[in-house]
Amino acid sequence: MKTQIIAFNWGKIRSGKEPDIELQPGDTVEIPAGRPSTAPSALQVMGAMGSLAIFISVLTRGYY
Repeated sequence: MKTQIIAFNWGKIRSGKEPDIELQPGDTVEIPAGRPSTAPSALQVMGAMGSLAIFISVLTRGYY
């Protein structure tokens, strides 16, 4: 298996300025820890949880 590293700007993807990156079954996404500038709001946390649920659903589609 060949490793491919794809750099992306999460802010531009979230704002629609860049297209989303399509993932395939078996892909691994690694995001290094960083220091947040402010604590996330409850709405941001809920949005992230929803995005994670969709991400997991896409990755596990047909593999139950």
